[in-house]
Amino acid sequence: MREEGQVRVSVIDNGPAISSVEGTGLGLSNIRQRLEAIYGQRAWLEVGAMAAGGFIASIVVPDEAGNLLGKAA
Repeated sequence: MREEGQVRVSVIDNGPAISSVEGTGLGLSNIRQRLEAIYGQRAWLEVGAMAAGGFIASIVVPDEAGNLLGKAA
């Protein structure tokens, strides 16, 4: 999804909500570090439970060239 000079890619799991998450979070930390190394503060990872149940993870990156989705600006 294109948003004011940014591209957002989201993955949604609409299954039942989970009460706890097992793991170290190393994968999420790794993604955040890579985004910061490449884009600085212009990109980020958002994760969390949805109010109606399920889970969402989104990566937001700048669409500086205006064509990350294959469309000319």
